[in-house]
Amino acid sequence: MSEPTPPPGHPYRSVLLVEDETALAQALKIALARLQIPEIHHATTLRQARAILAKNTPELLILDRNLPDGDGLDLCRKLRKEKFDGTILCLTAKGEMEDRVAGLDSGADDYLAKPFHWEELAARIRALGRRREAKPPEAEKERLWKVEPERLRIHG
Repeated sequence: MSEPTPPPGHPYRSVLLVEDETALAQALKIALARLQIPEIHHATTLRQARAILAKNTPELLILDRNLPDGDGLDLCRKLRKEKFDGTILCLTAKGEMEDRVAGLDSGADDYLAKPFHWEELAARIRALGRRREAKPPEAEKERLWKVEPERLRIHG
C-alpha cells in the first residue's frame, strides 16, 4: 500500500493530536479531516503519545500542555533533543506570555492559547505548512553546500 499523499498545496500527510479533553479532541479531529490531512492519530496522555511516536513519525504534532501525566513541553523538548523534524504546534490553556515563551523555547514551532477560533488554527496550520514546504529536504541541503578542503583557502 502506498503512503497517503497530501492534497496539492498541503504538506502534511499525518498528524498526532495529543489532547485529553474528549469533546475538543473530537472537534479537532473533524477540523483536521476538513484540512484534508489523511492520517490522524490521537493520544490523551504523554504515555500514549510516546507509544504512537515509537511506531509513527507524524509530520505535524498538535500538543496540549496540561495532560494527566505531565506537561506536553517535556515531550516537545525530548523530541527536539532526538532531532524530530516535524512541526510542533502547542495548543493549550496556558496562554500567559511566560507560557508562550517557554513553549517556543522548548522547541515548538507555534503556540496557540485556548480558547481559539477554528479559522485561526486552520490559518496557522497552513502557514506552518508553507514553511515546511519551503525547507529543502535533507538530501537537497547536502547539494546546496559542498566543502572541498583541498580547494578551501582562507585569506586575511
